[in-house]
Amino acid sequence: MVQFNVKRVLHWSIVISVVVAYASAYYRSYFTTQLEVANWYCLVLHMNAGAMVFVLAILAFVLRRRTHLLKPITVLAENKERAYTAWPARLMHLMLYVMLFVLPISAYLGTGVDFPLLGTVNVAGFMRFEVIQDWLKNSHGMLMTSFMEPFANFHKNLGSAYLLPILLLGHIGAALLHKIYASQNTRFFPMVISRKKEII
Repeated sequence: MVQFNVKRVLHWSIVISVVVAYASAYYRSYFTTQLEVANWYCLVLHMNAGAMVFVLAILAFVLRRRTHLLKPITVLAENKERAYTAWPARLMHLMLYVMLFVLPISAYLGTGVDFPLLGTVNVAGFMRFEVIQDWLKNSHGMLMTSFMEPFANFHKNLGSAYLLPILLLGHIGAALLHKIYASQNTRFFPMVISRKKEII
């Protein structure tokens, strides 16, 4: 019961953090200008929400592994029908976790500004690492900005704009279908389902 509650808290904390990240990013883009103080505050809020998503996603993934929710498919599937539906669900979850990890990392690598983490710790921007700048320039003849640009483009134009929303919509749709399917089974086969729960 405790693990179940922790998973729910982590799940909805990630949801709230993702909503805040998107809301602050779009508000900053459409309702503020670079000269306004609100623009900077929205950026700081967006970065902190992204950092929270990253940390919470790691915790949720570790807890998921520890509670054996990412079991081998042969263990998850009790019959052919469940085996058929378990693979897409498992793949969807893994892809969602990958995006929740990759987007904050790409944002940090593609952003050169420092930002206060939770208003207490000043996190140095990626541009601050002179060792990496020198290595890129001397070994590859590349400027730091040229190295950062693909990460920034991926974060803004591909990952945040298309990939994560598609995965989130798929996740929400699958959850709704699962709930509808489970409610129908409960309505028509209540004794069978209750007996399965007793066996488990």
